[in-house]
Amino acid sequence: MILDVWLGQFPQLQTAYDLKESFFAIWEKAKSSTEAKQRYAAWEKSIPPELAWAFKDLTTAIHNWNTEIFAYFDHRVTNAYTESLNNLTRLTNRIGRGYSL
Repeated sequence: MILDVWLGQFPQLQTAYDLKESFFAIWEKAKSSTEAKQRYAAWEKSIPPELAWAFKDLTTAIHNWNTEIFAYFDHRVTNAYTESLNNLTRLTNRIGRGYSL
């Protein structure tokens, strides 16, 4: 209910929210990397110029890692487990005391 009030009062925020939701829909609906790339291209074209800055980091990452990101749609595997272990290792190292390498 609160979200509806905010979105109703700020049309640009509504547009950004809708863009976020439609971006996530690519991952929910695309069945192949080709379809995902087509959906992404259409999504990127739908970003209004006044909101392009808000999605700049995302669009840059997609362009830089295009092959790796869209490979997910053909294999449905991520490196989330490895990234989580790396994060835990860094955290343990950061908070650790009394040992040396």
